[in-house]
Amino acid sequence: PPRVGGAGGRESPGGADALLAAIGPGGTLLWARTADFGAGGDDAFYAVVPDGAGGVLAAGPADRGGNPLTHVAAYGPDGALRFSRTLSLAGGAGEFPRAAALAGSGVAATLWVAADSGNQLRLVALDPVDGSPRANGSIAAAGPVTVGSLAPDPNGGAYVGASVAGATADLLVARFDAAASPAAGWPVALDAGGDEGDRWPVAGARVGADSGGVTVSGSAELTACGVTR
Repeated sequence: PPRVGGAGGRESPGGADALLAAIGPGGTLLWARTADFGAGGDDAFYAVVPDGAGGVLAAGPADRGGNPLTHVAAYGPDGALRFSRTLSLAGGAGEFPRAAALAGSGVAATLWVAADSGNQLRLVALDPVDGSPRANGSIAAAGPVTVGSLAPDPNGGAYVGASVAGATADLLVARFDAAASPAAGWPVALDAGGDEGDRWPVAGARVGADSGGVTVSGSAELTACGVTR
């Protein structure tokens, strides 16, 4: 297989570098990039979305001695870096951006990034042209949060699906408006009635949104389920 790491043989100066690779429809490697976010820790891209013009937008944690920040970057169709920006959504307490989505198009486009930080679910709205933040918001949960997915709301906001750890794990679904503020009546905690408490692995917490609301899929103990609000 093609070698995608190392960017010309460069050794990672500290922890792991983030990796991004573009593969063509025939399985051909088009380009690959590694990125060091600058703090010498383990860096990664956890989420990547197309920008609508042949390029990609990516987000992931930039390690800062165990308290990672949110890093966002944009690459053109040829893999050229367009911007690279590190943000703090949790005031230095550590955050893990795990999901991203692009809403709208043209000058109205918004890049949403969702992160978890302890018992907090955090969301930031960014300008996809240069990564500058437009708005951010957060919701407190009853236990440690792990973001699973993010879907844009056709009305300009976003839905986030996450698992919340505890004696009986539940799925948390939150809706944020276009200003990244929690919408009225949200978040919603879902309990599917599993025998030993629900289990909502991050790989299974998936959100799909349309103008009629949001549909969430996940898993419960011994039972697969889907819940629609």
